[in-house]
Amino acid sequence: SRTYAVGAINGSFFSTASPYLPVGNLVVDGKVESASDMLRTSMGIIQNGTAKTVKFGYFNPIIHIKKGNSLQAIMVDKLNRPITGAETIVYTSEWKQAVNPRTNYTLVTVVSNSQGKQVVESIGGTNLTVPKNGYILHLPLDFANFLAVGDEIGVNISFDSYWQNVKHLLTGGPLLVEEGQPVFQAVAEGFTGSVLNANPRTAIGITQNGKMLLVTIDGRSATSGGVTFEELAYIMADLGAYAAMGLDGGGSTEMIVQ
Repeated sequence: SRTYAVGAINGSFFSTASPYLPVGNLVVDGKVESASDMLRTSMGIIQNGTAKTVKFGYFNPIIHIKKGNSLQAIMVDKLNRPITGAETIVYTSEWKQAVNPRTNYTLVTVVSNSQGKQVVESIGGTNLTVPKNGYILHLPLDFANFLAVGDEIGVNISFDSYWQNVKHLLTGGPLLVEEGQPVFQAVAEGFTGSVLNANPRTAIGITQNGKMLLVTIDGRSATSGGVTFEELAYIMADLGAYAAMGLDGGGSTEMIVQ
């Protein structure tokens, strides 16, 4: 009701343990809020002035950290994602959990100073909360040794020109329809096991004349057994989708109208 929506469906896949994060990438109002290198299909809304278009494809932002005017850049593996290995990660104010470093890593807290520049406030510590006016870097000790309190630092995010002017984006998958034809790449996008069986499904698509399709299919009941990804691809093509992808299904499938 806050956004005066007339219809809504559930969104991306998400982790099943706290903090219940979206799987893949998420862009809201032009700001990248979550990023990883997961090769699953994303849907993005591109805004050029008042005109909006919808695109489907792989979104793989490149994130790097630079110190002042130095030419040296530190590549970042993830943005606002849990630590699962030896990874360089940026945590912004969207991250609501405490941050702790892995062995041989340290935390660098960056805040805005009175001149509006992003500077290192502290190096080290555990169980840290991300400051509202800055971010936390999870860095290998070797990289952190190049930094000192007071150093000016910046995080730069870039991505393929295909996604230029992306306003909103979320990762779902798999791709279901391309140029009006059903495609079958669930396994290639990493879907395995019981997820490939018939289940309740949610999908989003766009017709060639720009109409958005929001589709849910019931399942796991006496009246509906659900569908497979392959069947969903045919359904979306039959509904007139020129391009379409799946969203989270199963118990998450939900539609709200008016």
